[in-house]
Amino acid sequence: MVWGALSVPVALLIGWANYFLLGDGPFFTPALGLVAVALPVTIGIAILRHRLFDIRLVLSRTLTYLFLVLAIVAIYALLLLLTGQLFGDRTVGGLLAVGVVAVAVHPAYLSLRQRSERWVYGLRSDPRAAIRLMADRAEAADSDGLIAAVTDAVAVALKVNRVWVELPGPGADEALTAGRHWT
Repeated sequence: MVWGALSVPVALLIGWANYFLLGDGPFFTPALGLVAVALPVTIGIAILRHRLFDIRLVLSRTLTYLFLVLAIVAIYALLLLLTGQLFGDRTVGGLLAVGVVAVAVHPAYLSLRQRSERWVYGLRSDPRAAIRLMADRAEAADSDGLIAAVTDAVAVALKVNRVWVELPGPGADEALTAGRHWT
């Protein structure tokens, strides 16, 4: 990632040299192309190859703020349009729209964050729902399938690929494994 980050100052130096020494010569466009390609490529490599960033956290927060910004802009524009047509005064409409958006932002943020985290992480941030899911699966299972039902519920609740339970006692060398593949 350092090489991609270094492309920005190198491109700036090439651009300045291009402007001051060559009078807008032929090197400026390739320098911008270097920055436009190098930085996103190295960030992609860092995320996918070396697990530098927790991509699930980045995805969760990006989705939360993306939907929040879109909702705020849409609600503000709609309220501004409606109050402008009803009252004929954009100032009153603007004040009303700002007030509604200000009051609605935090609850909308909490709801969107909870939904995006549930989509990305499963029920990790809601332990009551995870325990409820495990209890429902355990209650519905028979005595022979209890461990499989519980491990499956844990795999679903935590959105993990594999969960295993090691049974204590003699002859317990085999572990019961439940797994799911999440895409």
